[in-house]
Amino acid sequence: MNITASENNGFVEDTSNRLLFGIETLIEQTRKFVAVYLNMETCLLYRSIGHYIINELHYETYSQSGQRILATLSRKLSEKFGKGYTYSGLNRMIKVAEIYSDEKKFATLSRTLTQSLNKMQ
Repeated sequence: MNITASENNGFVEDTSNRLLFGIETLIEQTRKFVAVYLNMETCLLYRSIGHYIINELHYETYSQSGQRILATLSRKLSEKFGKGYTYSGLNRMIKVAEIYSDEKKFATLSRTLTQSLNKMQ
């Protein structure tokens, strides 16, 4: 039994479409995983930055000199690392670190929220 050129082309097309679908699924699943992981790690980083600032500045965070230090730090971080390190961003990091002083509890909360948000998409 000879396979005609059109039958062979159909087989090639069907097989490549099936492979394409499978690979697209793998890529999309990995993208979702990476997004969840990156979001979780970013939350942990921001909380750690807030915690570090609190420990280094002690109770000077909200004083006039503390505010000037944060403004200068924000400018330098933004120049080096880009967006995300604005003065208000650093203040939010500090507030998160103050509210969630227990790193393990925060990590659990961050992971749970990130996974919940991902399921909603």
